[in-house]
Amino acid sequence: MLLTGIAASLFFALPAQLSQQRFPAKLWALTTSLMVQANYAGWMLGCILVPLFITGPDRTERFMLWQAVASVAVMAFFALFYRPLPREQASQGVQCRQSIAYACFDEAEDVSEEGSSTSIQNEDDGSSVRENSDVALGGDAPSPPYFAQSDHGPPEAKFELTEMLTLLRTCPSFCCQVLAYGVMGGVGFAIPGANDAILEDHGFGSRDTLWFNVLFIASGVISGLLLGSLCVRPAGYRRVLLVIFGAGVGALTGLAALMSRDEPRHHASVLLHGVFLLLIAVVGVASIGFLGLGIETAALYPNGSSYGCFLIFLLIQLTGAVLNQAGSTANGFIVMAAAGWLALVLLLAGNPVYWGEKPAQQGDVNLRDSSYVPN
Repeated sequence: MLLTGIAASLFFALPAQLSQQRFPAKLWALTTSLMVQANYAGWMLGCILVPLFITGPDRTERFMLWQAVASVAVMAFFALFYRPLPREQASQGVQCRQSIAYACFDEAEDVSEEGSSTSIQNEDDGSSVRENSDVALGGDAPSPPYFAQSDHGPPEAKFELTEMLTLLRTCPSFCCQVLAYGVMGGVGFAIPGANDAILEDHGFGSRDTLWFNVLFIASGVISGLLLGSLCVRPAGYRRVLLVIFGAGVGALTGLAALMSRDEPRHHASVLLHGVFLLLIAVVGVASIGFLGLGIETAALYPNGSSYGCFLIFLLIQLTGAVLNQAGSTANGFIVMAAAGWLALVLLLAGNPVYWGEKPAQQGDVNLRDSSYVPN
């Protein structure tokens, strides 16, 4: 069990890192989402296969044997087709990631200046421009990169664990965003495990819970792939995430109100089934589907992509474990809704403008010498 957990932890840093190293920049949101949602699709498959094929200890042992056989086949496939990554290609991926981040901040500054001048000339037109300016500067484009000086070619970006720790210490907006993604992802991680305990007292059977969980995960997987393919402008990622989080919090609040009855139900009505299906699908989109986009947003900060991705998945596991225990009651959706509201507040707080954070300039050698400090 310990070895299985260690092996699974390798996935924590993989999605953003693999996208950056192996795919062109225009596909990063899609490929990161694809890897994240492939993991959740396996979870969905487990929700279907385990109840169908495991009915006793003998079946469990046989099922795990076939899992081991499939794992060996995957490892053989990997060993056969893996090709080492050239050092130059890895360096180009890092530089491209940080160039995109810097371009986001250039765009934010341009829109901000345009908004200021237009608002002086025309008050009516200025209101809309100021709105767009707030969207861009207020965190749609996350933190700017930090470049090591280079006399030849594009600036060289280097990242180490010590720089990641410095980023956590000096950049509150990054911390708030990572916490927001971890908490909301923890909600998505906890709900399928807690659904049995939550729904049992409300007239839902085990078969209902099974298909609710499948719908919950499937809505997240499908929406995650759609978001990865449709969201191609990094400067707009955070705005999309705010809309998704808002919808998810609304759905969680609705579920909490719907399931907060003191007296247990003996049979759930057709209307209750329909409303629950709709709300649980929205929560699936908000707590699972957002992850690829959230990881790509965090990767725009100067953390080498893999560190931010690792932190998000680590927080998902920790938060999910706590919420699963605290929310496995008849009123468990109240706990989930509270966590969703916390995630939304953290995402709103992850606006660099609120903390007085400024874009770094090309030529900044490291985080400690940068201007990335609150005023």
